[in-house]
Formats: sequence, structure tokens, C-alpha cells
Amino acid sequence: MDVSGKKILLVHSSAALYGSDRCLLGIAAELRSRGYQVHAALPNYGRLADKLAIAGVRVHIMETVVFRRDIFTLKGMAKMAIKSPVAIWRLRKFMRQEHFDLVHTNTGVTVGGAVAARLAGVPHVWHFRDILSEFGFFFRFYQPLVRFLSTRSIFITKAVRDQFSDSRLKEAGVVIYDGVPVDKFIDTPPEKIFEKTVIVTVGRLAPYKGQDVLIEALGRAARDGLNLKAFIIGDVYGGRHSFREGLEKQARELGLEDRIEFTGFQEHVQPFLEECNIFIMPSVRQEPLGIVMLEAMAAGRAVIASDGGGAPEIIENGKNGILVRCGDPVSMAQAIIRLANDNGLRKKLSANGKMKVLEKFSEEASATAIVCELEKVLKRNNHGATFGGNVAGSNQIVEEEE
Repeated sequence: MDVSGKKILLVHSSAALYGSDRCLLGIAAELRSRGYQVHAALPNYGRLADKLAIAGVRVHIMETVVFRRDIFTLKGMAKMAIKSPVAIWRLRKFMRQEHFDLVHTNTGVTVGGAVAARLAGVPHVWHFRDILSEFGFFFRFYQPLVRFLSTRSIFITKAVRDQFSDSRLKEAGVVIYDGVPVDKFIDTPPEKIFEKTVIVTVGRLAPYKGQDVLIEALGRAARDGLNLKAFIIGDVYGGRHSFREGLEKQARELGLEDRIEFTGFQEHVQPFLEECNIFIMPSVRQEPLGIVMLEAMAAGRAVIASDGGGAPEIIENGKNGILVRCGDPVSMAQAIIRLANDNGLRKKLSANGKMKVLEKFSEEASATAIVCELEKVLKRNNHGATFGGNVAGSNQIVEEEE
């Protein structure tokens, strides 16, 4: 299609460089490669803003109205009720001033772009990367809102799609799995055998990510005689340092302070993956997918993952990874010990996992499929086409005035 002059706004919930942030960067790069004028609205300045700007995206720092977990309290709801209308009105005004042809919202908890796009009369694609269990009672009101505010929906796994009971919403959407830069992992070195079993986990430090469960499992494995070294990669959101301090205290109390290293955020995790024997995704609630899990598999490393959410769509238990019960340190410790003591099993899981990811979960293929869906919306807006569900600028950073 002719994209000359077409402008697309990407609305996101953070400016970090974790899984959803890196996926947004891939979508932006694919749009830019096709000639679109791409803008991004981020709630704060951060690493993602710099990366997008380098890619030729015009970045705007402005409130995007994100439903974080602390909103589901009386204080949180009162705060959101006060600030949301103003933020949404500014987003609507911005969309009209810039004459965007399409708005893409990159997470289900980012609500401002969806509402503002509806008010501005701009087609909107809502990209769901979340399993919204924390919404609880409010989810029944959220579903019709999604259908009302979305021209098209994209789900990163079937598990993300199937949390919605609204059949019309699901049928009007499409499942597109995220991918990883497979070219970076084709020639990764084989696993190294050390005196210690090296274990890695990567993700934002947060209760739902299950780092505390992992530490307990590591303590159990160590008491069982396993010689191990673990790297916990990632950091807390904002100023929530008490959770990291709690994890460090837990490690000390279990006598693991010399066996566990908290590295903080690391932009480049591939070196850690290449040095490890086992990668663990210990989420205590359903994980939508897990980009770093895919990267660990692509690197040819054995993976242990919690059995909720999207992981079972990727991992065939005992064939290309091991699934354990969410939030269960006992079964996790047993899986760690089993893999540490069985080189042959690790080799089998690693080989099968690497093959599956390299064949089916390419970042390039994922970004291409997503952009094709966006283009369908643009064409529909021009020609009145319909959808069916299936599985399948400037480099300046601008802080918008209040």
C-alpha cells in the first residue's frame, strides 16, 4: 500500500528495555523500514526513548494512563480519577493536531491511548501482552471497554486471548507470538560444564515474577548438596526498592549470599545466557509469554518455566524444557536438581528448544506479521474491509507541555 504521509502513533506503558519494550522497538523498526512516519508516546524518559529515537521515531514524553497494580485500591482509584481525564484529553488533542492515521497501544494496561483514539476518531489497535488477573472484579467492565475502543486486537499467546470470555472480541483479534533476533543465536557456543551449576533468571524484580520462589528453590537444592551459582538479572520498577531488599535478605537468611548475585538491569543478557547451564522463569502467576525464555532456548540452554500462561504453548514438558507448578519451590528445586545431575537430559532439551525457537519465533517474522495487521486496519479505514480472527520521522525526543 502507499504509505507516503501515513503517520502511526505507538503508545506504551514504560521506557525500560524489558520484553514488551524491546518488542515495541522491533515494531517501530519494521514500520520505519516500510516508510511510515512513526511517533511514540511514553510516560517517562528512559532507555527505550533513546533506542526509538535512534531508529528514527519521534518520541513524546507524556502521560499514557497506565493501570498499574496499585490502582486497585481506594487511594489508587481516586488518584487515577483525578489525573486520567486531563491526560486523556491531552492525548486526544495531540492525536488531532498530528493527524495520525492509526494508534497502536502496546499493552493491555495502557488505557489512555485507546480512549483518546476513540475520542479523536482515529483507528486503534490494542496489542495485549498481559494476563490481567489483578483486575479481578473490574475485568467484567474492562472487556466491553476493550471491544468498544478497539478496531483490532492482537494477542501474544492463546492464553492471553483466552482470558477474555467475549467471543466477538476474540474473533475480531489475532494471535501473533513475539519473537527473538534468531540470527544472534544461531552460532551460540555449546554449554560449558563448570564445577558449579550456573543458573540464570531475567526479569523485572516484582512479586509476580517469583524471584522469591526461585531463591527458596535454590536454597532447597543447595541443602540437597547441589553446588550452584545463580544470577538474578533485573531491577524493580520505580522506587520499589523494598522488594529487592527483601530478596537479598531472603538469600542471606538461607545462606546463599555467596551463591546468588543480583546484577541489576542488564541491557545485554546474551552473555549471561551463554554462560549458564539452566535458565528459569519462576513466575508465580500466569506469564503471558516470556521473551527471555525464548532467548534462552535460542541460545541452546535448558529451560525450567512455571506452567501457567503462555509457556505451555512453547514448552513441551520433557521434550524441549521442563514445566513446574506456579509458585511451587519444591517442584522447582526438584527440576533444578534433576537437570543439574543429568547432562544428557539438558543436552536433549537444549537442542530441541533451540530448534523450535529458531524455526518458529523469529523477531523479524513477528514484527512483519504485526505490521501487516496494522496495515489491514489502515486499508479497512480506507475501504471498509472486515476482519476475522486467526493465529498468525524525526529522531527528536519531545517532552510534551503540561
